[in-house]
Amino acid sequence: MKRLATAFLAIALGAVPLLAQHHTAAPANVVDGAKNPELIPDSIAYLHVFLNLSAPTNATVEERRIQLSHLTILGLDQRDSQAALVVLAEFRSQRDAWVARWNAEAQTTGASFSPGVYLKQEEDMLQATRDALKRSLSATGMLKFDSFAQTFKKSIVLHTGGGQ
Repeated sequence: MKRLATAFLAIALGAVPLLAQHHTAAPANVVDGAKNPELIPDSIAYLHVFLNLSAPTNATVEERRIQLSHLTILGLDQRDSQAALVVLAEFRSQRDAWVARWNAEAQTTGASFSPGVYLKQEEDMLQATRDALKRSLSATGMLKFDSFAQTFKKSIVLHTGGGQ
């Protein structure tokens, strides 16, 4: 009996550090791209890349300069850079219109707002933009774009829902 009690005590004492470690870990509903970039969906990465590399429709000269400096990071040649600018401008125009529709619908319907249709539209918009890039860029340019999106995942922290 003494041996069983000692074993139980050892297991109980050994569990204390594990419980403490468990509480300091990131919540189960958070995906840190710096630690697990493979868990960040491509669609999320591309959304952030497109938003970071595009400029508003009525961009100022300074916003356009910043856009070009961000685009330079990809290392695209001149032709691919120009093609990417055209595709990104179309994306930003569609995205801005989509956000306006989302906001209007959410305001009109209030608590009964159901985002499902809008989220599907966003996914379709992202895929259409990726397809347009594939048609517009050289194979090397698209490879650089894809590589940048995969690397960008490391800067994303994704909150997947759930709660405390």
